[in-house]
Amino acid sequence: SVIYPSDGRHNFTDLVDAFHRLPGDVQRELRGAAEVLEGLQATVDLESPQTSPRAREWDSMTFETWINSTVRLQESRTVLNILCTTMVAQSPSVVSFLHILFYIRAAGGLGNLVVAEQQYRVRLGTQAPPLFIAGQINEHRPQGSRVHLSSPVREIEQDARGVTLRVGSDARPESQSHRRLEVHAKYAIVTGAPPTTGLGIRYTPPLPYDKRQLFQRLPMGNSVKFTAVYPRPFWRSEGWSGTILASAPPFHRQSDNNNTNLLSNCFDNSPQSGITGVLLCFLEGDTSVTLMQRPHSERVELVTDWLAKTFGPDAKSEAIEFVDFNWAAQEYIGGAYSSFFPPGVWGQFGHALRSPFGRIYWAGADYAYDGFGYINGAIDSASRAVKAIVEKIR
Repeated sequence: SVIYPSDGRHNFTDLVDAFHRLPGDVQRELRGAAEVLEGLQATVDLESPQTSPRAREWDSMTFETWINSTVRLQESRTVLNILCTTMVAQSPSVVSFLHILFYIRAAGGLGNLVVAEQQYRVRLGTQAPPLFIAGQINEHRPQGSRVHLSSPVREIEQDARGVTLRVGSDARPESQSHRRLEVHAKYAIVTGAPPTTGLGIRYTPPLPYDKRQLFQRLPMGNSVKFTAVYPRPFWRSEGWSGTILASAPPFHRQSDNNNTNLLSNCFDNSPQSGITGVLLCFLEGDTSVTLMQRPHSERVELVTDWLAKTFGPDAKSEAIEFVDFNWAAQEYIGGAYSSFFPPGVWGQFGHALRSPFGRIYWAGADYAYDGFGYINGAIDSASRAVKAIVEKIR
């Protein structure tokens, strides 16, 4: 694995070793900042962050404000900027410091967030669990699927007897919703990006004002997955893991206060079979916003220059395809990895995040306690919603 700090290029074996490859004064500042973060996050209430002892103070500032008041070296600030974009894919200048502390707390601490939450991949891809669940749902229904794809819910109406979900038409050719569909149930669980599911669905009766106001204030992060595909994972035969980290922009084009086009991390994302090679680089936060306004060819040039600098000319010459997937361009998602709380939102409307509205419950990574923003958090959140409904039915 390779890391590019401000003083050059170094090989490393794991994240602890990568940290020790940073300049000594940067290490010292970051150790101090990490100790403070660990101490503060431990005081955050997972269920109600807005009721934590210093919640008002922390929610009134951005993460950037805290960073600039805590560390003085530009590279230390850049590393903490990377920490923020890795978590919420957004610049620390727009994220509440309270939300950052809650996010760390929900991951079980800073060490767990940086290492444990990032170390696993799902065999057959993250689509495997929902495909398996869909198979189970349809197992005893030979006459047709109970899972309706390309069928966006346009309205949810509820009364004392239950809920009615109305599916609107979807003009895409593959859509299954050429006819209007109504689904009746006792309860409904809504999942998905809060801005989309909160504001993109009509609720009858209307959502409570605080729930609606909350959804209006929860933007999504900005993350683009840039994938380079090769006939084989050539870097492995040359002794490389495929991991690249950086605490300075590529080629050291860095001004004192500018992290523009910071490519902070790339990984080997080849399939388990190894029949093709895949290098995955994340464009996050300000870098994502900037680069997605440029032509695809420019993005390819920038990222492959970085890959070639690390793995040699084969990173350019052997590539057979380049794909950059922009989550913000997806109609029913609108960004990645999850929604985030700007300053003041936790304090004003955080109480409404997980509260049900009559027979309607919300679940997903954006509503989790443990593992907020992660798959394990989404699963735990869904379990909580199902248990709450089961208790109501009993």
